[in-house]
Amino acid sequence: APAAAPAPPPSYTGPYTLAEVGEVLRGLAGDVGPEEEGLEDEGDSDGARAARFGPGPGQVPARCWARGMLGWRWPQDVAPLKWHALSGSPHQALSARDAAATAVRALATLVARSPARTPKGALLQPLPAARRLLGSPRCLPHLCQLLLCGDAHIVATAADLLAELVPDLPHAHAVHRTGVFAFALAYSGSNLAPIARLLKATHRRQAWRGADAAPAGAASESVLSPALPEALICCLDEDSPERFADRLLCSEESPRAIWSEGMRRLLVEKMWTHLGDFALRLRSNPYAVYEYSPLPVVSYEELAGEIFCHKYYLRHLCDTRRFPSFPVDEPIPLLRAILERTAQELAAARPARGALSAEEALEALGLDPGNPPADRDPAVRRAYLKLAAQYHPDRSRGTREQFERVQAAYELLSRPGALAVGPDARRLALLVRAQALLYGRCAEALAPLQYAGYPQLTRIVDAMGDPDDRFLTPQSLEVLCPLALLARRSMEASQGNCGEA
Repeated sequence: APAAAPAPPPSYTGPYTLAEVGEVLRGLAGDVGPEEEGLEDEGDSDGARAARFGPGPGQVPARCWARGMLGWRWPQDVAPLKWHALSGSPHQALSARDAAATAVRALATLVARSPARTPKGALLQPLPAARRLLGSPRCLPHLCQLLLCGDAHIVATAADLLAELVPDLPHAHAVHRTGVFAFALAYSGSNLAPIARLLKATHRRQAWRGADAAPAGAASESVLSPALPEALICCLDEDSPERFADRLLCSEESPRAIWSEGMRRLLVEKMWTHLGDFALRLRSNPYAVYEYSPLPVVSYEELAGEIFCHKYYLRHLCDTRRFPSFPVDEPIPLLRAILERTAQELAAARPARGALSAEEALEALGLDPGNPPADRDPAVRRAYLKLAAQYHPDRSRGTREQFERVQAAYELLSRPGALAVGPDARRLALLVRAQALLYGRCAEALAPLQYAGYPQLTRIVDAMGDPDDRFLTPQSLEVLCPLALLARRSMEASQGNCGEA
């Protein structure tokens, strides 16, 4: 009779941390010899190292695999396992954390001593070898993922290294695909100045697909616009990184800034939810690489009903009870910004040229346009993740065009109110009230200018609905009363406006 097939060796499935993997391997190798230490032992007299794991006699046939590795490998061929095996042994030189901190400091020094520009500011071509290697697709993702380690010193050094390295790279516009912005916003420590320097140097240089789906305004070009309020992005652009870091750590509520500890806590929680189990996979396999997904839209309850225009939150600015005489330093740029936002609100039902409409976005994600999902419906994200994995360019069935269309559709539908039809009467009312307030407080500064918003006022009246009842509904009165006040104040401020009106 044929011999029975040998029983398959026991298998262990994870994910495991490095410490747990080490315990499993020590248990498997326990019969090899009690005098042996670590994953390797002394071999011949010439100093050769004999692996204790392998297919040969006297060796343990145990191999390891983690997501991101090309195949199964012997434990002695996995560098993180060897570092862990040395931990606590007489052969240990540095702990894994100390080794990482030393390595990052060495890389930062190497980059600082390899300038990318001449003393006159001209970019060197080609870049120094150190910058080319560290900025390559093989190394850069792992440098970015250092921001997830949680160690304050390593995070600060890595952020400073990236702020120095990334802006001069040829592919600096695509760094967002490493997930570096999600990693930076997920950091919950208090040493935020290095993170702020990194964000300031990179956030407006990204060629991301969210420009059509981002909120209207000056912040829409920033890759951070789905996650951060516009006032913080404005602070990042105009103030120093240290000022931006202080703003993130403090609580403030005024027409210039609305931020609190609860809002930052929500931001960090949303980023970690967005990252999923990636941090856990990194603990099991430090070679893992993040699979890019656009930043999620973070909706803050404190900003509900707010409109940000040129450094000011209009609802707080118009709150004369709480802020009766809040100074407006630049009334003319503010008025222009309000007029531009009013035009955008009136055209809200018409998508930009070349952009996806809401119906096209729903169809791209395989959702029914006749039964659209609600805001922040998890079905949108589930559909996106499924199709993004299906159409990814690295897959045999994927194409770049299909993948980018799915990505653009998700970014559009992630925006609150993306499926709304027509202009929002309350937002129009707030915009009109803000203009009336400007003409009440800054009439002298606005008097030399001719008010250009009268055609918009006519369109607002037309947008209020049927001519027979547009003056009778509470919603219409909420808009028309401040509109009449604006018309009177603008004509009182300048006689030239009387003929225009």
